[in-house]
Amino acid sequence: MDKLPRIPSPPGTLWREFRVTAMPCIVFAAVLGLTAVTWRSYVGPSSLVGEVEAVRALVAAPQAGRIVELDVRHMERVSKGQLLGRIVVADPKVLQANLALSKARIELIRMSPVPELRLGNNGISYENLRLRWLEQRLSLATAKSDLTYYEAEFARAQKLFSEQLISQASLDLARKNVEITRTKIDEQTKLLAEAEIAIRSVKPADPSPSVDGMPGSVKAAMDVEQRNLDLLEAQMAPLPLVCPIDGVVSVVNHRVNESVAAGEAVLTVSAIAADRIVAYLRQPLTYEPRINQRVEVRARSHRRGSGQGQIIAIGAQLEPVLAELLPMKAANGAAEYGRPIVVSVPPGLGVLPGEIVDLRPID
Repeated sequence: MDKLPRIPSPPGTLWREFRVTAMPCIVFAAVLGLTAVTWRSYVGPSSLVGEVEAVRALVAAPQAGRIVELDVRHMERVSKGQLLGRIVVADPKVLQANLALSKARIELIRMSPVPELRLGNNGISYENLRLRWLEQRLSLATAKSDLTYYEAEFARAQKLFSEQLISQASLDLARKNVEITRTKIDEQTKLLAEAEIAIRSVKPADPSPSVDGMPGSVKAAMDVEQRNLDLLEAQMAPLPLVCPIDGVVSVVNHRVNESVAAGEAVLTVSAIAADRIVAYLRQPLTYEPRINQRVEVRARSHRRGSGQGQIIAIGAQLEPVLAELLPMKAANGAAEYGRPIVVSVPPGLGVLPGEIVDLRPID
């Protein structure tokens, strides 16, 4: 008998057989190859885990006082040397009381019943001019104290007006107080300059009066008042808060008109970039690191960037490993110790301060 012709299989049957028999093998091989490429190119074996050093600087109050000006906000970028705010050391009311006391003492010196004060010699004229000069300095110091208070009130009024909490008349009044006080300071400065010229014109070669001249006790009292005015003027000058590094204001600890203690942090500035990575060799120590040894640094961000850095410092003893660098915390909460090493950040890697990175020694 003749063989019957072979019945051809339909394309759907052939495709089904291919999917059942060959497709799983092809998919498995492709996934295995892709996994190997991904592991070698993007993950790689890591023997070290480090943290990009986060640099933070505290802007602290040099002395106890009150914040009268703060020119930055949270998350605002700042630069090194930028003026961030000002602190007034002396309370305005206390300063006014000290100025009033100094004024009363100067007036007491002027009204002294000692007859020698009314003598007309050159030494006595010089001391009388010094009294007037001290009075002018006192008036100028009082005006500067008022200006500090009025400027702080005007800044507060501007903020309240922008929030529509006060009227335009209240804002104008605060502005007027500042302008009037500034004008008064200009006038007092001119008078003080004229008094200094007059003092220089009559100053004797030997400013010490003769025996029948001004008493030494009066001169000593005038010298004390002059030193006291120097101190009050120094206290009136607001202390600047200067930014120590380039970065971003990450924490605002205090606001305007708040009182701060000496050394208390007002702001925290975080650096935008870092150039060091801190890692730890966990126990058991499997190898001895070397200075200038090359290290592969691989970021964990979505870009999976990598580069080569160098070991620039090695710790001399075991130190507690940062908790974020441990795979899991110990059950009993005990700290784990490791040997710290510092690695330079590869140029162009683009890691952020505080970011966790993987490291692998190359040689």
